Amino acid sequence: MAVVTGERRVVSVLFADIVNSTGIGERLGPERSKFLFDEVIRLMSEQVERYGGTVAQRIGDEVYAVFGAPRAHEDDSERAVRAALAIQRALAQYSAEVEAAYDVKLSARISINTGPVVINEESEDPYNALGDTVNVAARIQELAGPGGIVVGHA
Repeated sequence: MAVVTGERRVVSVLFADIVNSTGIGERLGPERSKFLFDEVIRLMSEQVERYGGTVAQRIGDEVYAVFGAPRAHEDDSERAVRAALAIQRALAQYSAEVEAAYDVKLSARISINTGPVVINEESEDPYNALGDTVNVAARIQELAGPGGIVVGHA
């Protein structure tokens, strides 16, 4: 069995994903939807970074962020929640513009979970957090309704 090397840390993991992105993409076509989702990713990433988080991955219309790596703060879980609220506010403002222009409503589902992970030092991405904390954060995202935020127990 291979041993994973890395640093064990307690982090807060945030996933933010656009609701009905497939339908939006079908309605707008590839060029318009690429422009739209690039702007959405920029808005979400900006809020994560504003509150001291690190965007670990951008995948299509989803952002996966870590609060507590590479730099830890005593209030990383609070920072993650504040970032989630700021993402929802920024998307609501942008959604008004998008709805006026394209008759498409934007909303996101956001999940946050806090717990131990191993930051995989051998990964191409130095902020690749591994562990149940990340898996749970990804799974509970479905519990958030459009425009909602779900926060794990910890």
